[in-house]
Amino acid sequence: MTRRTWMRFPLYILAVVLPQPMTVATAAEPDCARIEFPLETHYSVSAAQTTDGDLLVLDFRNERLIRVDLQDGSWGAVGGWAGEVLRDRQPVAIRSSGSSVLLEQASPARLVALDPHDLGIRPGMTYQVNESVGTEGHVLDSMWTWEVVGSDVVACSDLYVGTGRVEDQDNWYSGIVRFPLVAPSQYELLLKLDLDSRTALACRLAMPVIAPLGNKVYLLELTDRPRILVSSPDAPAPRELTGVIPKQFEFISQTLRPDEDNSFILQAIEDSIMPIGVFGWRGELHLLSRSPANDGSGTDWWLTRIDPERELAIGTARIASRALNLMVVPGAERWALIEKGHVDSFEDQDLESVIVVPASELRDWTPDKIICGSPDG
Repeated sequence: MTRRTWMRFPLYILAVVLPQPMTVATAAEPDCARIEFPLETHYSVSAAQTTDGDLLVLDFRNERLIRVDLQDGSWGAVGGWAGEVLRDRQPVAIRSSGSSVLLEQASPARLVALDPHDLGIRPGMTYQVNESVGTEGHVLDSMWTWEVVGSDVVACSDLYVGTGRVEDQDNWYSGIVRFPLVAPSQYELLLKLDLDSRTALACRLAMPVIAPLGNKVYLLELTDRPRILVSSPDAPAPRELTGVIPKQFEFISQTLRPDEDNSFILQAIEDSIMPIGVFGWRGELHLLSRSPANDGSGTDWWLTRIDPERELAIGTARIASRALNLMVVPGAERWALIEKGHVDSFEDQDLESVIVVPASELRDWTPDKIICGSPDG
């Protein structure tokens, strides 16, 4: 198996992009809003909210960050010197980490802490994760998707057994690991995955299959019967939560094959009925699922609220969005639902708008609930 490689693009001066005046359209619920920012032929699978409530969207294709003010609806690319430095780092993913943000960069491959107020200008601590060798001699080679859990990181990675030909796929496996941010070589394997498993494929597509909640971590395993697992520091071996996935999403309707082209797989997902991600928020889990709309006009999106301690699904609500693809970014006071278009080809997907969901919408879970919508439409 070959290791993940990145193409180096020449650095050029990035002009300052001022926040764009945007119309914030009020949804059926008065506290919900939609921020329109149609960006064509861009690609994003990673975003984070700062402690100030700003949304940072990583435009992977153009190697830049887009900052969105979720309160007044303005947005613009991080420009100037900070934008140039960010581009030079070749950003891969971004996550919130306390009062700072952690940026995964490709050149060199590492994590770097950034102050969200002067992104890229004064980088903080850096952490070398890739190529970390564990106690068994296995090599942590990549982080396909990852989340911050206190002072730890939980990542879905490919690992090399440390012996034999690197090119031989039999000498590799995938897995979900947990490690102290300051000592990645002390990683612990929580869940071993076959390289060609559907969960490993989801990781490589940056699907949100890892959800931190306190010091615990919850994992969405996309087996033939999807399930949610829980792991904690005192009980690291994952244990299944039973009866929490709605019946309509207990099976995945499409065959997803890892040997297909990524764009083909992403298009197959657009036609699927399946859970798509899990998120931890205020002591509860929220499972995001998708299904094609019955009238063929896009996708129906569903959010299932779960009490993980009681292993109880509280209810499932539909989200008032028909976007073909949706990226969910929970925050302390509001969630951001980033609506994305059809995947025409890998790294070619329009970013269309952001639905801003206040916390009150996610606390209220009445029958026939439609998040940011009304039951009659």
